[in-house]
Amino acid sequence: MNRRFIFALLIFVLNAIPGTSYSQVDCSALDPRVSISKETEGKISGSVDTLYKIVKAGGSIEGRMKEEIINLQQGAATDAKIQIKLRAVYLFCGMVANSPEIPAEKKILLFNLMIKDTSGEQTPEPAAGKTAAVDAKGKSNGADKLENKPSKATLGGSTGNVLFKENFNKSGRWPQAEFPNSGRTSYQNGWYVLQNTSANLAFLFRLNKAGFFPPSVRIQVDVRLNAGPIDKPFGLLLGAADELFANAYGVLIRGDGATEIIRWSDNTGSLELYLPARQQIKTGYGAVNSLVIEIDEANLTYFINGVQVGKYKSPDKIQGYIGLYTNDPGLDVAFDNLKVTQ
Repeated sequence: MNRRFIFALLIFVLNAIPGTSYSQVDCSALDPRVSISKETEGKISGSVDTLYKIVKAGGSIEGRMKEEIINLQQGAATDAKIQIKLRAVYLFCGMVANSPEIPAEKKILLFNLMIKDTSGEQTPEPAAGKTAAVDAKGKSNGADKLENKPSKATLGGSTGNVLFKENFNKSGRWPQAEFPNSGRTSYQNGWYVLQNTSANLAFLFRLNKAGFFPPSVRIQVDVRLNAGPIDKPFGLLLGAADELFANAYGVLIRGDGATEIIRWSDNTGSLELYLPARQQIKTGYGAVNSLVIEIDEANLTYFINGVQVGKYKSPDKIQGYIGLYTNDPGLDVAFDNLKVTQ
């Protein structure tokens, strides 16, 4: 399917965008970080290689994966069985993610299968020194390991100089307008709202007046899905090297809790990173998620509701303009508390 941008900032520019391609999945969410004996590791590698060959040949591995794991777990203690399973799934994910022979869409399907297969199983940790992330409600979430905790700055520490700040509590700075066959922008109760009214286009609002930002900033914004398809992405665009956003990045959330990073190069978009729903991401209509993006040259890390979700490394420095984005018709999304610091 062709994807197009509608760029709106007093005037809008329509550009044709070829279909988005899928380039990678992030297996870090499956890494159990456990030590396995060389003998067991060798057996796991053999089983994973078998599964990989089946996938390459176009076969289904859902039942076969369970069989292989059960065979590997024979004779192992309960804790060791969990470690074996998690390690096998993680190694298999790595082989799939790095394979040039497996179609990108198949990688996404397999990744979701692996996430589902390992949900609810965690590697046992020693009581001493155990650290779990805490979600917005204060409930301990053991699935978030220490390495996924946000930095002090993300938790509200010093964030340096404020380069831009917008609370969207005053109309006039940004237009309230309707763009035929594309979308409309408006102020609603202290939020700035994008409504995608197109037939089959994405709708983007450029915030070029905010400035061209260097490759070492922290961007935060609150996002709320008011209406529209629950499984389509929306969020913040950044690192736009030109005023028409032909080259830019998108850090996007979906109403079902999944997240994506898209990179546009010469108006061609590619899905660089996809992660399934996480517990700390609020889902459904009316749910407010706080998105924080930290950029360090070509490295991007993003947090949602105070917990690190994903990382991405770009082939180029991430610097430039920012914007607000809705990917699909029917999306009605509100934005608030936008701030850029250095």
